[in-house]
Amino acid sequence: MKMPLIINDHEKIESVYRISEDYLMNHNNLPEEIMTYLKAYYEAYHLVPQTAENFWSGHSFSFSTFHE
Repeated sequence: MKMPLIINDHEKIESVYRISEDYLMNHNNLPEEIMTYLKAYYEAYHLVPQTAENFWSGHSFSFSTFHE
């Protein structure tokens, strides 16, 4: 039986997190710029109407396909 391919383990995730934190600390303008894009994303999310079928499920299929 083949073992499943596991790409990420706890150590790799922590390493990438530390590298990302260091990068953001050394580029002071990036956190603010990222926040701007996240705010725009969430504003767009709230503008897209949800159907009755997916409203309670938490899935936003209409949001993921509204650009097509």
